[in-house]
Amino acid sequence: MRLHKKIMNLSNASLTELERKGNIGYAEALYNPGNLIEEVHHVCWTERDKGMRLHNPTIKVHVLKCLFPGLILNFFFHLWQLVRIIKRNNISMMRIRDTYMIAFLAVMAAKISRIPVVISLGGNNRLAQDLLRKYAILNNRYLSFKIEEFVLKNANRLFCPNHYTKRYVLGLGVEEDKIRVIPLMLKQDIFNASGAESDILCKHGIDEKRPIVLYIGRMERDKQVDILVEAIPLIRRERKDVAFVFVGDGSLKKILLNRVGELHCNDCVWFLGFLTTDLIKYCLKKSSIVWIPMAGFVVYEAAAFCRPIIAFDIEWHSEFFEHGINGILVENRNIVKLAEAVIDLLKDTERAHSLGMMARQKMDRKHDPEIIARKQVREYMELLKI
Repeated sequence: MRLHKKIMNLSNASLTELERKGNIGYAEALYNPGNLIEEVHHVCWTERDKGMRLHNPTIKVHVLKCLFPGLILNFFFHLWQLVRIIKRNNISMMRIRDTYMIAFLAVMAAKISRIPVVISLGGNNRLAQDLLRKYAILNNRYLSFKIEEFVLKNANRLFCPNHYTKRYVLGLGVEEDKIRVIPLMLKQDIFNASGAESDILCKHGIDEKRPIVLYIGRMERDKQVDILVEAIPLIRRERKDVAFVFVGDGSLKKILLNRVGELHCNDCVWFLGFLTTDLIKYCLKKSSIVWIPMAGFVVYEAAAFCRPIIAFDIEWHSEFFEHGINGILVENRNIVKLAEAVIDLLKDTERAHSLGMMARQKMDRKHDPEIIARKQVREYMELLKI
């Protein structure tokens, strides 16, 4: 099965930034899953991306330019550029992962060009913005949510990674026959959990023989990472040997460092900052527990390494985790229950091992990249009436 059509992929994701993180291979696989599409024209705003040499020759890169001051003039200039790229390259369909200004731009360009639009959603966008108190368009809650609603209702197909997101979209008034639940496609090498060797932990003075409780993600309020820090003193009462490792950067990092000091936990907490994918894999390999307060890609990374996972029972977590079978679900923001769950798993290593193995098995079943790639392409063919 191969789609002999050209598709446009509109994104604000910088390919050069993805390369710096070590994720460019994943992006290429995501843009053209299984190379089942004839060509994918990736359109972005980062000038440096134009000169990148991608390993996948089916992906062509275009860069939109900003010539005018102000949002409105640039919007119309970008719209003109997009329509021109669509016409010149005989593009048959538009794909986007945004639901705000970029998506609005994509929907308008697609309507002018009379091609269908597919939006892949990551989850409940409104929840994250309300937690951050920052909104996508002019930091205006009403405007941001109205644009999102318009975009979702005017898309031809919506890919939701889980039923939680489907319910979210239905709640916004989107017609059900437009929605497809298709699990997130993972690049094949995520299933190879060998991980690179590294001295990253030793360099930071972390004894790898200690139990390591690991957090990976942005240091922002929408990730609820601040709740984890509050649980550390409770865990320390029972287990003084535990090392708490935080990977990632963000606006909360300095606040969290200060809070750790106030809790007198400096001797057991390490903030490693931004790490590349290979170094993250090494940290996962050495961890005893991964705790995940809010949904993120780390669910799959931790599962690939058969790590026992403790997550708050929020968003789509209960769709992936069966409590006590392939993970532990804790009442959202309940610091005491979170601490108890960590202590219990550190005591029962056999149970922790079983949870990790079952999480890996669940990921293998639900997120096979070849199966998901074919599901996506079948949807594209249906839209294009092939």
